[in-house]
Amino acid sequence: SSGINAEWPLRPGIEELNTVTVSKYKIIDSPVNKLNSENMRRFNRMTAHPETKDTAGMVWFEVEDVKDFASVPTLAPAFLKMVPILRHCHRLRQVRAGKVERYIVLL
Repeated sequence: SSGINAEWPLRPGIEELNTVTVSKYKIIDSPVNKLNSENMRRFNRMTAHPETKDTAGMVWFEVEDVKDFASVPTLAPAFLKMVPILRHCHRLRQVRAGKVERYIVLL
């Protein structure tokens, strides 16, 4: 029964991470001249660290994306607790690109 209790908070967190990822790629795919100032700031931050060979062609996000796009402000600290569980279940892979830590979503 403890496994059910431990699993329960993951589901809303995973759904929120999906929302974060979709929001990030909507901004990246939008024309630059259509972005408002807040989304332009996000776009500049996202493009400041380009894709690496490890993240090319993959869906990925950074902790800053979680802080920017999460509708729940407490998701960022909870996300750091979810990372080992999601890595163990092969749903997330952690990659470092210089000082930036990225999380690749595995389907």
